[in-house]
Amino acid sequence: MRPTLLFGVFVIAACGDNLSREAPPDACSALWHADDDGDGFGDPDRTRRACEAPAGFVADATDCDDDAAQAHPGAAEACGNGLDDDCAGDGDAACFAELDGWRIISGPIEPGSTAAMIKASVTFTKVSGTATMRGGGACLVADLVAQGIGAATCTSDADCIAAAQAAFPVGGYGYCAAPDGSGEAKRCWTRPTDNCVRGANPEGSRTLPEVAWDARGNQMEVRWMMLGCLAEAATPTACGGADPSKYVRSLGPASTFP
Repeated sequence: MRPTLLFGVFVIAACGDNLSREAPPDACSALWHADDDGDGFGDPDRTRRACEAPAGFVADATDCDDDAAQAHPGAAEACGNGLDDDCAGDGDAACFAELDGWRIISGPIEPGSTAAMIKASVTFTKVSGTATMRGGGACLVADLVAQGIGAATCTSDADCIAAAQAAFPVGGYGYCAAPDGSGEAKRCWTRPTDNCVRGANPEGSRTLPEVAWDARGNQMEVRWMMLGCLAEAATPTACGGADPSKYVRSLGPASTFP
């Protein structure tokens, strides 16, 4: 009998390579979530499976607005910006101030009746206490520092009034302020015309007179902000007066026009 030679091939699979029959078929199928705004919080509704995070994806799935980096769980809630910043599910916070049981809420600035105009409204509400009369008002104010009106830093309205009245002799006034929730330092904001409403009575929403967004007529971009106030006395002040300590302000977010 002739001897028979047997030839065999032995394959030793290295741990973790693609030949391992021991690895389950979904070992590399972790779930990742899109993070378009780069805030580290992912969109629960936009996912991808992969061994490692694809570019622009994260493991977290708790973002409520993946188009806004400032909106995510744990963020500080800013009023009047149209966002649920902290993702608490309660929507945007209103910009308001309170004095002696009265509350003022600044509304958003919107396009007016024509492309040249803007408008806004403010709400006065009595929430507690016994004060039946309350002074105050609301105005639309513009950031015209880039156009040479007012200072880029200020500590009080007194730093801003002279420049505003020199540029706008009829109805001009200056305020030292910053948009709520913006983190900006206070700067001079200018009321180019008397577009204010005065007095908190009666309660309810008050519509301000429309104003031209292009305050100087030079077609440069302008930031506008709603500024409301409640005065300590019943006398209306339109958010300006000799003693600013006697009123409180409600400042909305800034909106840029056009």
